[in-house]
Amino acid sequence: MALASIFAAALSLFGCGGKAPVEITAEDITSVSIGYSHMARASAYHFSLKEQNGEALFSCHYFFYDTEDWYEVTVEEAQVEAGYMDELRALAAEYGFLNMKYKEPGLFDRQISDAPSYTLELGWPIIKNDRTYSDYLYLNYHPTGSDEVKTLFQELAKQFEDNAAVLFQ
Repeated sequence: MALASIFAAALSLFGCGGKAPVEITAEDITSVSIGYSHMARASAYHFSLKEQNGEALFSCHYFFYDTEDWYEVTVEEAQVEAGYMDELRALAAEYGFLNMKYKEPGLFDRQISDAPSYTLELGWPIIKNDRTYSDYLYLNYHPTGSDEVKTLFQELAKQFEDNAAVLFQ
């Protein structure tokens, strides 16, 4: 048994570990967020959508270029159409996000300080002892289907670009 533990620990050092798949369906999802960060700040983004008290609340922070200037868009919990959450649930089901696992950083990944960082997080409520808590699945990589999630969020964010701040010219 000790040999199995040592083997599992060794695998996790090289990025082969992970979280067990969750036992929920896409219909249970009440929040989705996706992000990307890198040393080049202008390519970074973070989008999220959550259901709360029957409303769909959208938040984002990203940058875009419009022929002459760079703009920064920041939105905090703006109410949007609930249909966007349904579209995100459909993408989660289509690409099997709930069956994916967190990947432990490999030995060499820990040494790269300027490497791009991707995240995709799905959340859902759980009830224990008559109290509602949140649980989530956090993916620290760029899984198949995440480009479609990003595209949907970008389409949603376009509604707020009129309020963008000029970052630099």
